[in-house]
Amino acid sequence: MKALRFFKHLSPVLLYAFAGIFMMISCKQSSPEQDALVAVEASKMNVLYKDVQNPLRVVASGILPSKIDVSVDNGTIEGDAGNYVVTPENTGKAVISVQQNGKMLNEHTFRVESMRDPQVILKGSLEKANTKLNRAELINAGGIEVYWPDTDFDTRGEVESFTVEIKTEKETWKSHSESAKFTKEQLSKIESIKGEATLLIKNIIISHTDGERRLKRPVSGVYFEIV
Repeated sequence: MKALRFFKHLSPVLLYAFAGIFMMISCKQSSPEQDALVAVEASKMNVLYKDVQNPLRVVASGILPSKIDVSVDNGTIEGDAGNYVVTPENTGKAVISVQQNGKMLNEHTFRVESMRDPQVILKGSLEKANTKLNRAELINAGGIEVYWPDTDFDTRGEVESFTVEIKTEKETWKSHSESAKFTKEQLSKIESIKGEATLLIKNIIISHTDGERRLKRPVSGVYFEIV
């Protein structure tokens, strides 16, 4: 009955949103007559991502949030009063342990994955790879940017550098940029293209934050057809 009263007071939105991913288990506390129902929820989805701050909610019936201790065996965990942020360091799994006064109340295992590569697009557009564009559209865009489609995380990335490779019937031309913008040389070359060509953007290096750390990583290249 205590467990039912506990979940009755949770908001309907919380119950609905995480009904599929709640892990609930009865655990003995220091008093053998009292059971605590512990709920561990990943606030975004039932998987944790490596090198990303993953919000986590931990509640236990009949116990104040400030009275429980939460730890993780993969990476770091920060927070209190039921709200935590877990940052796994390795893919595979992460075990969240919930204790009170040194006694284990609950352990819950999450799968840990790497976030997939972001989508590389022209600045200010949603034009994707293999898209046919004219020279004016490329020049007006001025460069590239990245975003993570279909993700609940507020993940933001910046392009640090990339290489442009333009292939025409007569030549293959390459030029490097140390920012997210096309260089003057690259823009001039795009403007001078006659006829059809392929523009390949490769060797892309991006940086993104997991909240505190700034991480750099390579991402897959993309190409556009110039018509």
